[in-house]
This record gives sequence, structure tokens and C-alpha cells, in this order.
Amino acid sequence: MSRLGPGVASYLHDLGDARGRSMASLIQLANRLDGQTEVKVSVTDRSWRLFDIKANGILVEFKFGNDNVKTHVHLDAQLRDKGLNIEYHLVDDLIGKRCVNKRHLDTLHYYSIPWKVWDPVDFWS
Repeated sequence: MSRLGPGVASYLHDLGDARGRSMASLIQLANRLDGQTEVKVSVTDRSWRLFDIKANGILVEFKFGNDNVKTHVHLDAQLRDKGLNIEYHLVDDLIGKRCVNKRHLDTLHYYSIPWKVWDPVDFWS
């Protein structure tokens, strides 16, 4: 928390729980990427996948703190193989002391899904 500016740290702390901080972070990322949130992509005639953000033709799955990447990674690899441009963006939860887990990055690497870990100070600047 000491790395964040006092205004940002106070703002994140005032949001309360991790869910509030995660939603604020998702909105921050959408703003940073100049994208829209909650984008549905058809998987089959009867099913779809909801991505957190779409920006510049890239579908983004956002993970906050140590959120697990395994929920959709297999499906995302299949969608990527069908030509969709998919990335995962991750940022640490410094208030809750929940950091991006290296095993999650290893999973994304295994499935050849591009990812970016944001430096929290740059992310919130």
C-alpha cells in the first residue's frame, strides 16, 4: 500500500471488500484500454462467453489479486484457435494483500494465452 499515492490508497481502502476493489479495478482497466465492459461472445448456437472488456478488437479477461485463471482458460484457448484475439490482464490487490499468483501465469503460458500483469502504481496513475 505504501507504493500507491495516498489518494488512491484511501480510495481503494474506502471501497471496503475485495469485490468493491475488483469492480473499481475493472472499470479502471476499461478506461485505460478505452474499452467496453461485459461483452458477450457466441461460443455455439446455444451458449456464449462473457468477457470483462473488449478494446481495439481484443477480448480481455480481467483478474484481480490472486483470482484463479482456470475458470475459462481452456475455452479461451479454443476460442483463440478459432481466431479470436484474447488476453488476460492482471493486477495485484495491494489493500487486501492478494497478489497475482505465478502458477496462474504458468497456466496462461501453457495455453499460449497472452497476458499482462499491471504494475499497481502505473495502473492507478
